[in-house]
Amino acid sequence: MKLLSAPSQGLIAINLLAVIVGSSALFGTINVSPLWIVASRCGFAAIALFIVGVIKGNQAWTLPAKWLPVFQTGVILACHWVLFFYAVQHAGIAIATLTFATFPLFTLIFQAWQQNRKPYIAEIMCGLIIIGAVSLLMSPEQQSTSILGFMAGIASAITFVAFSHISQQCKTYMRGDQLIVLQNASAALVLIPFLFHTSRTPHHVAEWSSLIALGVINTALVFKLYYYSLERLSASVCSGFIALEPVYAILLAWVICHQPLHATVALSGFMIFLSSLGIMKIEQSKQLKLRAS
Repeated sequence: MKLLSAPSQGLIAINLLAVIVGSSALFGTINVSPLWIVASRCGFAAIALFIVGVIKGNQAWTLPAKWLPVFQTGVILACHWVLFFYAVQHAGIAIATLTFATFPLFTLIFQAWQQNRKPYIAEIMCGLIIIGAVSLLMSPEQQSTSILGFMAGIASAITFVAFSHISQQCKTYMRGDQLIVLQNASAALVLIPFLFHTSRTPHHVAEWSSLIALGVINTALVFKLYYYSLERLSASVCSGFIALEPVYAILLAWVICHQPLHATVALSGFMIFLSSLGIMKIEQSKQLKLRAS
C-alpha cells in the first residue's frame, strides 16, 4: 500500500469497505434473534475499537460532558440494526438492503424540512425514482411476514438518517474514534435486558464465531477503513462507493446463500443506486456553492 499514491490507497480501502459492508447482511441468515446479532455486533465492535484506542493512546474511554446525545445515537444505532436484520430474516437480503438504500430520500426530506424550503426539482425527480424502485419490490402475493420485513427495512433507513444527523452534532465536541466506541457500547448495553426474553440465542461455536466476525471485521474494521478512506478521498467519492452496498449484498447472497436474483430486484437496485448518486451529487453542488459564497 505504501508504494501507491494516497488516492489509490483510498480507493482500495473504500472498495474493500463496500464489499465487507455488503457481506454484513449475510449474517442475518444465521438462526439467531436480531437482538442477539446486534448486541453481539456492537459489543464486540466496542471492545475491538477500545483495545485499538488503548494501544494508540487515544484514551477512548473518556466520557464526554455532553453524554446524553451520544447515548441517544447508541440507542438509535441499536434500533437501526435490529430493524435491518429483522428485514433480512423476514423479507430477504435483497429487499432489506434495497429498502435501507432509500435513506438518501429521507435525508433529502429531512434537510428540506430543516432548512424550511421546498425540495428542488432534481431532488423531487430522484425521490420519485426511488419511490418507484421500492414499489417494484412489493407484490400483492407477498406474505404478511415479507411486508413486515419490507416496512422494517424502510424504518431502518429512517433511523439511519436520525443516527447520522445526531452523530454529526456529537462530532463537534468529541473525536470520531471515541464517539464510535461509546455509540457501539451504548447500543450493546441498551439491548442486554431484552436478550433474556429471546428464544433464538447463539449456542454453537459457528454462531459465536460469526457474531465475533460481524463485530470485529464488519463493524470495527469498517469504521477504521472509512476514516482511512476519508483522509485520502472526498466524502462524495466515499459515499458513492458505499452506495454499492446493496449491489455487493445481493450478489453475495446469490453466490453464497443461493438466494434468487430476480430481474425486478436488479432493476430496482439500479434505479435506487443512480438516484442515490444523483441526490449526493446535488448535495455536493450545494456545498460547493455555499463555500464559494
